[in-house]
Amino acid sequence: MIKYNESLLEKFSIRYLSGKNEQNLHLHCHDFHELVFIVDGSVAYQIPSGVFKLKPGDMVFIRAYEKHGPHLLNPNTLYERITLQIKQKTLDDLSRGGIDFSVCFKQSTLEIYRFPYYVQSQIRMLLGKILTVYQEHPFGYEVLSDIYLSELFVKIAELFYDENSTAPTARLQPIQLLNMIEQYIIENIDSPISINDIANYVCMNKYSVMRFFKDLTGSTAYQYIINKRLEIAENLIRSGVTFSSAAEQCGFSDYSCFYRCFLKKYHVSPQKYFADLKDKQYR
Repeated sequence: MIKYNESLLEKFSIRYLSGKNEQNLHLHCHDFHELVFIVDGSVAYQIPSGVFKLKPGDMVFIRAYEKHGPHLLNPNTLYERITLQIKQKTLDDLSRGGIDFSVCFKQSTLEIYRFPYYVQSQIRMLLGKILTVYQEHPFGYEVLSDIYLSELFVKIAELFYDENSTAPTARLQPIQLLNMIEQYIIENIDSPISINDIANYVCMNKYSVMRFFKDLTGSTAYQYIINKRLEIAENLIRSGVTFSSAAEQCGFSDYSCFYRCFLKKYHVSPQKYFADLKDKQYR
C-alpha cells in the first residue's frame, strides 16, 4: 500500500530520526522533494529504479510524487537518518549564478549516491547547521536558513557535475530481496496478495518476480505465498487456534480453500495431520 503524505506547509523541513523495530514503514509519496542522509542502521531503500542496500553516509534523492520507502534488514538495530524535505519553489528561489539547485532531483538513472568520506562529512556538517537553525529559530532565522541551504545545494550541485565523485551502491542480493518479500507476505498474511502486489512492492514487473521465485526457490510465487500461509496457519493451530479461525487469519477465502491447499501440500487432511501429531506427542 502506498501512502500519500500531506503537503509541506513550510519552505522546507528537516528532521533527525532514530528508532528500532520500525517494520511498518510503508511506501509513500508526497508533493515535495526529499533528501535522506543515512546516519546508521541496516537498511535498504526502495525507489522506482530498484531496491538498494545502503551504508552510513549514503544519500537518497527522492523526487516529488515518487514512491519510496525504507526496508529494515535488521529491525533490532537502530535506524538513524536526517531527512530534508523541500519544495521545488524553494529551490528555484535559492538558485543563483546559473546553478540549478534541483539538479540532484532531476537525474533519470540514479537517485542514490555514495560520496567519498570527506564529502559525506561536509554534507553532514551542513545538514547539522540547517537542523540547528530549524530547531532553535535564532535571530535571523530566514536569512541563515537560506545561506545554509544554498551552501548545501551548491556543494551537491558541484558533486553532480563531477562524474568521479560517487561510487555505486549495491542492489540487494537475491536472498535479501526474498527475505524482504517474505516480511511483506507475513505483514499482509490475512489479506489477498497477488504477484502484482509483490511486483509493485519491490519495483519489478510481475514477470521478473515470477522468474525470481522460480530461480531462487524452485516454486512459483503463488505457491510460495500459499506455503507461507499454510506454515503460519499450522503454527496457529498448534497453539490452539481452530482450523476455521486459522484459515481466516492466514488469508484463505474460506475453510474449503484452506482444506484443499493443505491436502495438496501434506497429502492428508488437516484433522488427520494434527491428530497424528498429537499421537506422536503421547507415545
